[in-house]
Amino acid sequence: MELSHVMRVGALCTVGTLVGVLALRLVTRSIHFKGLLAAPGYTGVSAERLQLLAVTILVAFRYGMEVISAKGTGMPALGQRWLTIFATSCAIYLTIKAIRIFSLNRDQARESQR
Repeated sequence: MELSHVMRVGALCTVGTLVGVLALRLVTRSIHFKGLLAAPGYTGVSAERLQLLAVTILVAFRYGMEVISAKGTGMPALGQRWLTIFATSCAIYLTIKAIRIFSLNRDQARESQR
């Protein structure tokens, strides 16, 4: 067997074990995600957090697939399209967060003037 093949199998086993441990801990509820998708001060799921999480998982999966299928020893390129999708998702999240912070500060300032 070639060394690169052994290393690839070892890396896949390591990642598989990590995913298995995380899945087990999620099922047994030893990892808590309370508040992960809820914006502070708001009830329910935050749409901007949900889309950011979904895009992050999608881009990470895509990059993982690029790593698995890479033939060389260098880091594979993700591609401009995927980077643009991720950057746009981050920009959406940050814009909505900034709007909420500024509107909250404005509301608090109005309350303190009363």
